[in-house]
Amino acid sequence: MIPTKRSDRIYLVLIFLAVVAGIFLRFLRLGRLSLWMDEGYTAWLVSHPVGQIVRLVRADTAPPLYYLMLRGWVVLFGASEAALRSLSATFSVLTLFVALDVARRFLKRPPALASAAWALALCYFAIWYAREARAYSLMALLILASVDCLLCHLRTDDRRWLIPLAIFFTAALYTHNMAIAYLASLAPLWLMLSRQPLRRRLADMSITALLIAILYLPWALGTLPSQIGLIHQGFWVHKPRLADLCTLIAELLGIGHFWTWDQWIARFPFPGGIEYGPTLLGILLLAASTVLWISTIDATKRRQAIALLLAALLPPVLVAVYSRVSTPLFMDKIFLLSASLLPILIMFPLENPGRAARVVALATLLLIGAALLGFEYEAQNEDWRGAAAIVEHLPAARRLIVFVSDDGQLPFDYYYRGPDPQTGAPSGFFDRDPPRTMLRVIQNSDLARLKSDLAAGGYDEVVAVLAHLEWHDHDGLTLAMLRTKFPLEQKWTLHDVTVARLRANQAP
Repeated sequence: MIPTKRSDRIYLVLIFLAVVAGIFLRFLRLGRLSLWMDEGYTAWLVSHPVGQIVRLVRADTAPPLYYLMLRGWVVLFGASEAALRSLSATFSVLTLFVALDVARRFLKRPPALASAAWALALCYFAIWYAREARAYSLMALLILASVDCLLCHLRTDDRRWLIPLAIFFTAALYTHNMAIAYLASLAPLWLMLSRQPLRRRLADMSITALLIAILYLPWALGTLPSQIGLIHQGFWVHKPRLADLCTLIAELLGIGHFWTWDQWIARFPFPGGIEYGPTLLGILLLAASTVLWISTIDATKRRQAIALLLAALLPPVLVAVYSRVSTPLFMDKIFLLSASLLPILIMFPLENPGRAARVVALATLLLIGAALLGFEYEAQNEDWRGAAAIVEHLPAARRLIVFVSDDGQLPFDYYYRGPDPQTGAPSGFFDRDPPRTMLRVIQNSDLARLKSDLAAGGYDEVVAVLAHLEWHDHDGLTLAMLRTKFPLEQKWTLHDVTVARLRANQAP
């Protein structure tokens, strides 16, 4: 239907421009930053045939669907940084379109829909993972597609929508194990928005759960238990605090701390341990929006808003609670789907507009824009490209390159073209078959293999490439041991990567 009012046509143009801007931003400068450690793992894994990918990923903590799709992608488009990341950018663009479809089911007034479109398009959090060769954009797309199918089912009362709902959600589970947390998103939407009797709703939910269980059973019985075991053996995530949950909510709105003046603001004592002003502003804007839609919109719209709020925030809250009482799993990137729901929610007051609603919407869009500008200006990755360049330009020598953590070898090798032998601590990444990520140096006995390699190699120098030491080698045992045999000669500090050159004492 073509809008007849001039104002409606203007809002339609604004929505179109938001989509264009969103597409442009998701593909902008895909190859500018170096691959970081996890992307190095992605690049290495997808260089293998399909059968090998499935075998190797069993020693990781994620399912194989994203890697299998990316394998086909790199066959077509190559394995440059931009090519590796462009699949995630494509998924993120598709997510933007699906999010707009979800938004139009909740927001009927053109100003509200146009504002939500711009909030979704400019959300730096979504753009961040659109430019990363990891599975998070695909997981968000698949879960959001299942939400859209659910909304179609609730609107039409057609049970045929339950089939694609189950397929999309199962595909999300085959993309990332933490997709299971978003089962908690479907329940409030189903229970609060359906017009069917409770018995019918529960029956439909049970049918869908059974379909998902049947489709997911091969992975759930075959590999998932061992991957859960790896996570329980040790994971780098700390137990979340209230401040972490508040920061996440602001990020999901697209409001982040990417300006250097945040360091000045951080000196002020914000409540709850919150370190950044934008986080507090994001929470206040969400609270103001909530007060407005509770007090101004009708009961039907209010019920929709509450269901959307629960769908967006139940998964991070439940994972935060689990992470406090058991194994910490609380990472912002696993909640990327919520970044497609909260920007819609915060525009609900525009359904019954007033000055306060317009002020909240405008302030939100301004903060989202400021966060995006700061992200474009200040965001950095681990500089493995620079680390490889430094080692390549060192004079020729009998040299051993040592990685701490050992999986730093993967992004380094993506850029490095030298012949030097390599290992890691507690062992080299390729010393196991299948290789394991996230190995730690906790005590001196973890360095036994490295000491043996040094004794047998007769090396003139060692280059230590260090990253993520706060988890992989918290006490600095590896570098301390190396310095007892090879005095430190040079050190280069890059963004989140350190290169240390250590040379044996030369005979007089």
